[in-house]
Amino acid sequence: MPGPYGYTPPADAAPQRGLSGPPGPDVNFADCEIPSGSADGMNKDFTLTHSPNPATSLMLHMNGMLQQGEGNDYTLTGNVIHFETAPVAESTILASYRY
Repeated sequence: MPGPYGYTPPADAAPQRGLSGPPGPDVNFADCEIPSGSADGMNKDFTLTHSPNPATSLMLHMNGMLQQGEGNDYTLTGNVIHFETAPVAESTILASYRY
């Protein structure tokens, strides 16, 4: 049976609640990615696999603490994270974001 906007879901599609209209564009997620780079107490630059899109979707944690972007704890340029202060040696850095 056609739904809103003339969209007809496949016969084997699971019922969806609270959705209206055809599916939107594909959105990809990276969850708990470990950025490449050495946490050695001197390195300030770390690289993500993808560029977050939107950039504000980046949730960056260091040693369990959420970091503040916009030049507070770090800046993001494309897929490169630049920390204002180098993470201490053996820090755990995790990034989750849309791309």
